[in-house]
Amino acid sequence: MAAIEAKTLPDLVYTSNYSLGALAEENAPKYAIPLDDVINEIGKDDFYPAWLDLAKIEGKYYFVPFDAFVNLTHIIKPMLEAVDIKEYPDSKGPLPRSWADWDEFGKAYKKKFPDKFVFGLTLGPGAGDGSESWEMVWWPYGGGIMKAQGKQGVTFKSEATYKTLELFKDWWDRGYFPKDAFSTDGFWNNNQYLTKTTPMIVEGPTPYYAAVLRNPELAGQTILTAPPSGPAGSPAWAAEYGISITKDSPNQDLAKSLIIYLLKDKKDYTEGYVRPSFGGFSPIFKSVGESLKGFSPVWKTIIEETLEKSVPATDSWPYNKPSKASSTIHWDWTYTTMLSKALLERKSIDSVIDEANTHILEVFERVYGK
Repeated sequence: MAAIEAKTLPDLVYTSNYSLGALAEENAPKYAIPLDDVINEIGKDDFYPAWLDLAKIEGKYYFVPFDAFVNLTHIIKPMLEAVDIKEYPDSKGPLPRSWADWDEFGKAYKKKFPDKFVFGLTLGPGAGDGSESWEMVWWPYGGGIMKAQGKQGVTFKSEATYKTLELFKDWWDRGYFPKDAFSTDGFWNNNQYLTKTTPMIVEGPTPYYAAVLRNPELAGQTILTAPPSGPAGSPAWAAEYGISITKDSPNQDLAKSLIIYLLKDKKDYTEGYVRPSFGGFSPIFKSVGESLKGFSPVWKTIIEETLEKSVPATDSWPYNKPSKASSTIHWDWTYTTMLSKALLERKSIDSVIDEANTHILEVFERVYGK
């Protein structure tokens, strides 16, 4: 924002779909140019459609995605198999696939191991993970912050919000979360997996990658699946990174040529950028995804469980477009504050939801006006 205000933006901006709202939000000044011609030259039909849509604003693409990042459920197989559940209610198989399935597992696991914990989900503000923990349960239960810009588009105070907060409170009271879950440590959830404190976490592939490097035995015991689903389906917290070109750039044609050079050769893109990341940068192209499925079982899981099955959701879900207001709420700890007041301070669910809703409406009015 400082560069925008000072009019010192560079030719190219490497950014995320979340930050795109600062450059080109709907019904707002555009500080980036449409890049439909670049995407067509690279091969529009080869992009995963749902991921390419995250770059679309008012029918045009203001961002060329380079990679996708979506959370995965990391399951430690021996801990899962410590309770002998052959068939979960939603998955109809031996792997929990929904939050309801995980609740069934939690009941059995706590009965057998009363002093152990179930969910390695951060509830505090650490690196935004606490906001993600709330969103990745809330969205599958039908929740979301907005359906349109402006105060009138806010959908926070809903039946799904009450249901989700009641779930978190119930899980907390039953001891599913470690007592230090309200952490400010951005690696807290990763460490619950790496130290085998909990049977599951939901995070990008980076904790698994750390296990591959530091604890191959744990990596071999790990099952990766899509994030848990709910009654409203499988919207999964997602991000993508890529490049925008600023509207005042004197080198727009050169910048476009650079993006095309970096992305058009899919073999170079795969070998030089995607595959070495071990899932940290998932491919944005279907052809690359297909080739990686044959490279290793882990890549096959990442491609099928996230890029193909999950619905990429952003902090403005279900609006699912760049929004400065929803990003503000995600990063100002509105959700983690609400969780803390309900779970730790034992304030009523009605009061903490009312308080959060009031703050959300104030932020939306500040961003979009009355």
